[in-house]
Amino acid sequence: MQYNNDDFLKKITNYCLSAYNDSKIHLTKFLSSYDQEVVKTIAKKYQVNAYFYGGYEQSEYKRALITNFDYEKSDFKVVIFKIKYPKKYLTLSHRIVLGTLLSLGITRESIGDIICDDECFLIVCKEIAKYIKEEFNTINRHYITLEEVFNPNIEVKDEYLYSDIICSSLRLDAILAKAYNLSRNQAFEVIKNKMVKLNGILCDNPSANLKESDLLSVMKKGRLKIVQIKGHTKQNNLVIEVGKLR
Repeated sequence: MQYNNDDFLKKITNYCLSAYNDSKIHLTKFLSSYDQEVVKTIAKKYQVNAYFYGGYEQSEYKRALITNFDYEKSDFKVVIFKIKYPKKYLTLSHRIVLGTLLSLGITRESIGDIICDDECFLIVCKEIAKYIKEEFNTINRHYITLEEVFNPNIEVKDEYLYSDIICSSLRLDAILAKAYNLSRNQAFEVIKNKMVKLNGILCDNPSANLKESDLLSVMKKGRLKIVQIKGHTKQNNLVIEVGKLR
């Protein structure tokens, strides 16, 4: 498995060695699905256990517990908040909630899933839950409140809008240009300005080739996933189904 975050690899390797040699227990912050796979691979190599939990069964972002012992869900130190807000005046989305949190100086890895549906939920590390409850009290100048909830019945609906795009290749810049109605030069600048993550990892290579199931996070534009490569046009261009986060 290729991975370009050496600091993360070193940290997880040290956690696994510590768990194996000294029976230590280590808890990570929230990890993307790709990072979770990295942790599983390293844990298997060093013959230790890696457990994952993100607050509810379908969670995308999860904390990892690296240990040789049994575990309980309480060990993961996950707090779930229900966001109460004036629905008459404010419409919440994943992008709006995340952007507001990041503007408070909170790092992305301290935040788990953000669910914006009929009800809105925010999942965070317990270590910063108090700070978030005290500081996260407005969105777009409207007051909100956070209520800690336990074992909520969270059902995630499909949050993506699907469409087909036609591209000459699977290059990152080509797909961004078509998906977001940008010129190739604009897409190139977005990538080179370090505004794109591919499967949770910063990607500044415009010629990177994408594949089915890849997930892009594009700053100020949201998330984009490559759903399916459907085939070719008569001009031999690719027909690609993509999903953009609502």
